[in-house]
Amino acid sequence: MTGTPPTEADLQRLITEEIPEGRTIEYKQKVGSQDADKKEFLADVTSLANTLGGALYVGIREKNGIPLEIMGLPPDQADAEIQRLENLLMTGVDPRIPGFHIDQVKTTQGVVLALSIPRSWAGPHMVTLKGTSRFFARNSNGKYQLDQPQIRELFVGSEARAERLRRFRLDRLAYIAGGESVLGRLAHGAIIVHLLPFQMLDVSVTSSSVDFDLAVKQRPRPINASTAGFRYNFDGAVSYDTGKTSYVQIFRSGALEAADSALLQLRKLTIPSTAFEEQTGLLVGEALKCQQASGVVPPVYVCLSLLNVRGYYFATREQNALIHLLERPIIDSSELLIPEITAASFDVDPYSLLRPAFDLVWSAAGFPRSQNYDQAGKWKPPQT
Repeated sequence: MTGTPPTEADLQRLITEEIPEGRTIEYKQKVGSQDADKKEFLADVTSLANTLGGALYVGIREKNGIPLEIMGLPPDQADAEIQRLENLLMTGVDPRIPGFHIDQVKTTQGVVLALSIPRSWAGPHMVTLKGTSRFFARNSNGKYQLDQPQIRELFVGSEARAERLRRFRLDRLAYIAGGESVLGRLAHGAIIVHLLPFQMLDVSVTSSSVDFDLAVKQRPRPINASTAGFRYNFDGAVSYDTGKTSYVQIFRSGALEAADSALLQLRKLTIPSTAFEEQTGLLVGEALKCQQASGVVPPVYVCLSLLNVRGYYFATREQNALIHLLERPIIDSSELLIPEITAASFDVDPYSLLRPAFDLVWSAAGFPRSQNYDQAGKWKPPQT
């Protein structure tokens, strides 16, 4: 969920109109310190995340699910309580719930904590506090514990969604390889990056929660290029460089696709190792910021692919020496489809996120791992 934090007037309206707890809303006067209270809170949050998402308000007294009055928390305790609840959600749920947010709503009675919990595509989420192993979902009457068949159905659905995202990626790669993209027919190697939000599987052009116009405004630059052209198309909108050797396609679902056929040098059949990682990292960083600004909810699949790269080699400073020209290892596969990496939040360093993908590309070129990370795992290419 995204949007403007609620105001005191919004909370009063919930009480005046007697908006009951249900599929997407929950009230709590407070979250106690006993284990039972903590588990109840985690069950409430995971039930929302496992169903449609929603809002949970801490600081509103209710009876039989109907909000009665704002109680609030002392203002000097609000920050500490937020930290406690965040720690509970980080340590008492598996897997962690991405994208939730806690706002402070200041009222005359005190501070109400408004938890915004998106529908999660990284689930199902299980309450694990103190050895608990329980799954929850919601209906119009509130939360309920899932039985084994329901849990199995959730897991099957999660796997099916992941498979559909992979299929989308493969279909797009076939589209590019077939010469139907801005790049036209590929005469040599190309780099393709996809950023696929899990939520794209549950939205349509008319009901999407993604602000497409804002995504277009915040669009990332094409790889290793400045934008010279832009137009809307059937899938959304595309920006591209002057020679149409690099582009970024923005889909109405919030997905992004970037492709470049200029960075890989045809004449020398080289992959400039540092520039390849630098430009890919810059693109992913800008793309994630674009998705966050436009209302995409994590997690996001980040997929790196290289097409038509058989016979290419990684250009490193050592390999530029003549003595190594006959010994340099080359890539022996035409396509490198790197397994997808999941960005569970937008607060991530793109180079740290991409390191496993870079390692695999380097391995395909005959190296054990990327040579551009220091011992602490920070991206730090050698200085010239």
